Amino acid sequence: MPPPPSGAHQPVTVSRLQMQLHLHGLQQNTNALRTQLSQLRNMQLENQDAVLSLLRQTESELSLMMLDAMRTQEDPLQRQRLLVEEERLKYLHQEELLIQQLHDLEKSVEELQRNLSVNHGLVTEQQVEQKSKELRTLGETLSELKSKSERVCACVCVCVCVCVAQPHTHTLPS
Repeated sequence: MPPPPSGAHQPVTVSRLQMQLHLHGLQQNTNALRTQLSQLRNMQLENQDAVLSLLRQTESELSLMMLDAMRTQEDPLQRQRLLVEEERLKYLHQEELLIQQLHDLEKSVEELQRNLSVNHGLVTEQQVEQKSKELRTLGETLSELKSKSERVCACVCVCVCVCVAQPHTHTLPS
């Protein structure tokens, strides 16, 4: 019930019936609020149950994924495939480096040839030794690369033979 206006000094008279109706309305509002609060609590509990269920499901899925990953690492054939792929990538990287070094050597030899034509055949012994050393280094790198290539090919052959012998249990990666 609102307070009496400040300008009026007369007491407000409220009948007993009006007071009871007002109290009854307050009780109904309180009961409605209690019902809403109860519904909110039930919804909160349902939401907590749903979140817990989702967490358990996610935990289960992650556990399965971890087990699969561990099995893949434990599988000797899969481990061999991974090693072969790693060796293959190293080989390709070294091959790219060797090609770049050969390209650089070709450029420097072309530059020497241009300088020869300009300087009328003057090339220092140091320049010849340096290019000889670079060529020798490239030859050694090429030799190493060839041996690695043979090793990678042998590993691939082993993987293919094992996969052919056990086609229903293992497949080659794409």
